[in-house]
Amino acid sequence: MYTYSVTQWIYGTEDLETSLVRLKKYGYDGVELAGEPDKMDLSAVQSLLSKYGLACTSICGIYRMDRDLSSPNAEIRSHAVQYEHSSISGSCPYR
Repeated sequence: MYTYSVTQWIYGTEDLETSLVRLKKYGYDGVELAGEPDKMDLSAVQSLLSKYGLACTSICGIYRMDRDLSSPNAEIRSHAVQYEHSSISGSCPYR
């Protein structure tokens, strides 16, 4: 069985709930959330996913210069690893 989802960023700055309503209406199973754990209220996201019967199917990594895993600067690499950890543990409430 396939799982169909859409990445959140294609809707720009649209409110997450508006996107989830659309995804549910058209039969999607879930959403790929933007990897911005500091900009998300995890409990609100979990509540919305539950409300619409959708799952977080993946996380879209948002890589900026200060999140460069290949940087020669150890501090930047360390920050990038912490970002990865925060994104995985904090922003994708799999069900």
